[in-house]
Amino acid sequence: MAKPRAALPMYDAPELRAANSEFWHALAKTLRTQGIDDVPDDLTQVTDLQSLWSDPDLLFSQTCGYPLTHGHCGGASLIATPIYDVAECEGPYYGSAIIVSRDSPLQTLLDAKNHVAAINGYDSNTGMNLFRISLARAGARGEFFSKVIVTGAHRQSLKAVIDGRADIASIDVVSLAHFTSCDPRLAEKFRVIAYTPKTPGLPFITSGTKSEATREIIQTTLLSIIRQVPRPAWLETLKIRDVVTLPHAAYDVILSLESEAMNLGYADLR
Repeated sequence: MAKPRAALPMYDAPELRAANSEFWHALAKTLRTQGIDDVPDDLTQVTDLQSLWSDPDLLFSQTCGYPLTHGHCGGASLIATPIYDVAECEGPYYGSAIIVSRDSPLQTLLDAKNHVAAINGYDSNTGMNLFRISLARAGARGEFFSKVIVTGAHRQSLKAVIDGRADIASIDVVSLAHFTSCDPRLAEKFRVIAYTPKTPGLPFITSGTKSEATREIIQTTLLSIIRQVPRPAWLETLKIRDVVTLPHAAYDVILSLESEAMNLGYADLR
């Protein structure tokens, strides 16, 4: 029989892994006292995110809204959506900062025509979808960029811009806040030329195979851990202020923005 898995792959920079581990250990300890059986001792480090999110044995994880709304999470159930202590967030809603290097001549989105863009992946809401609708609303059409490079991670997209391998990228504001907290010197190497629209943030999930009773226990336990007083240091490190419960339909705005970009004539970010 497969063992349940838990993973927090979305904000998992090396500098944050100890805090993520403390987060999970606190949650796991309380879940066991609430009668949840076979709770994993530790977080799993994964590379195949789609397999993780659709795993029927998944107990707890965090996903991106784009895979969630495009059927890549195997019917996963929402637990709650975090509220991050980041200036550009509005409750559980946030987007991306569209960045260029500090000395770039680019001032507006349309200035990036025929330049090189970096994205973390074509299945990313903050790195691709919100970038695409921002460009579409600005007037981008057809083959807008000379090249789009796929970096695999927001940190790598930021590095590509700083290193000069790309001219522009769309970086999740929570990721960006973590990167600059870990290395304040980074803020001197890029500048923001635009912000994208905001959508609900990255939700915590469990497998859709879990019973309603189990989902409620996980949700209640999560809220109690996040709202504990005094607040543990790992919450501050992860910048998690609170969590709220949103209906799955709240994420439909991601699909609406995708449709809007298509209707504006910029269906693919390219």
